[in-house]
This record gives sequence, C-alpha cells and structure tokens, in this order.
Amino acid sequence: GRNDLTTIIAKKNEDGTVDIAWDSQSTAGNRISSANKLTTHNDQLHVGVGGWARFGDIVHFSDLDAAHPAEFEADDFDPQEYLVRHAVPTWIKALRDAEHLHKDKEDWADGSALIVMKGRIFNMDSSFSINELLEYGGIGSGSGYATGALAHGATVSEALAIAAELDPFTGGVLNEMKGV
Repeated sequence: GRNDLTTIIAKKNEDGTVDIAWDSQSTAGNRISSANKLTTHNDQLHVGVGGWARFGDIVHFSDLDAAHPAEFEADDFDPQEYLVRHAVPTWIKALRDAEHLHKDKEDWADGSALIVMKGRIFNMDSSFSINELLEYGGIGSGSGYATGALAHGATVSEALAIAAELDPFTGGVLNEMKGV
C-alpha cells in the first residue's frame, strides 16, 4: 500500500552537518503498521522514502555502488552529479526489474525520496528529478507542518513532533539522526 502518508525531514546545521527525522507509521487504508523509512547506503548517503511501500523497499534494498572513497572525499566531489549519474539509474533499473514503474508513463514511480549526502539535502520526485534543498526540506503528508516549524527555528525532533500532532498519517516511533 501507499506509504507517502509519512513525514521525513532534514535540516542543515551551522557546522555543515545535517539532522534527519522520520516517523515509523505506515498507513494503507485502515491499516496502520510500522516501517523503516530511512536507509544508509555505503556509509555515504541517507535515503528516506515515501510512496508505495514496494517503491521504498526497492530503493532501500537496491545494490547501489559506492562512490570511490578518494573521489567521495575530494573537495570537488559533487553529490548531485553522483545521484543523477549513478544512484537514479540504479534505482530506475531496480524498479524496472521489479516491474514497478507506471505502465502508462515511462520511468514514473510511485514514490519520492529525501536524500542527505555530504552535508547536502536533495529531493527526488516521482519523475526522478533531483533538486537540492538549501536549508531544510521534507517529504510526506506531514512535511508541510514540519517544514513550517523548521522555518520558525524548531529542531527536527520538535518539527516531527508537531507534524505527528497535526497529521493523522504521521506517528509511531519518531526517529532522529543527528550530525550526518
């Protein structure tokens, strides 16, 4: 079932790191369950997914090649280029192999992702476009509440708690990863 009834948010810190917060509630019709919505790939990028649960599973468990350590640590490494040239094609292939792309639209998925890599925050929408978010961002049904709170100085944990209070599809265990 759909899993975009969620909240996953990220906010940059002054020290160049990023804090991420996400809920564990997965809602499909009248069924509420728990889901792990954030995965770390190769100790290099953190991916939170919303959309159909199957989309999230495929993105989370795909075999994404790591950037070469020397390239990853270089000052001129571009996370957005890595995502566009390596991660997105890997995810599209995995989704195609699982026959999980829309039949009427080539390369159109049932989900989105919030990605943190090297102190930068990116959004991947259902057309696989990668957009950088400059200070903070979020995906899911509670993200409007949460990003509004972030805009007014809330921490990611405070913002997620506000989203859980106001959005019936955000809840369960509220998780936070600091300083990535």
